[in-house]
Amino acid sequence: MVISSTEHPSREPQDRKRIDMSTSTLVRHSQRNPFTEVREARRQRTLQLSAVISAIAGVTATALALVTIGLGS
Repeated sequence: MVISSTEHPSREPQDRKRIDMSTSTLVRHSQRNPFTEVREARRQRTLQLSAVISAIAGVTATALALVTIGLGS
């Protein structure tokens, strides 16, 4: 069996899967109603706020640890 450079057996199913995924995304997006869009936007804002709060808490904890270590030595 000779495989040319353009025909690779492992690439064919991935290409098909990629096409199927993009098609299903397009179909799913066209079937969304406005309430779903509002709910998704609210969810995204909540996730962003949560990420910001987590980042602030992490930086604060790190700063406190560094100050504590600095004062202890």
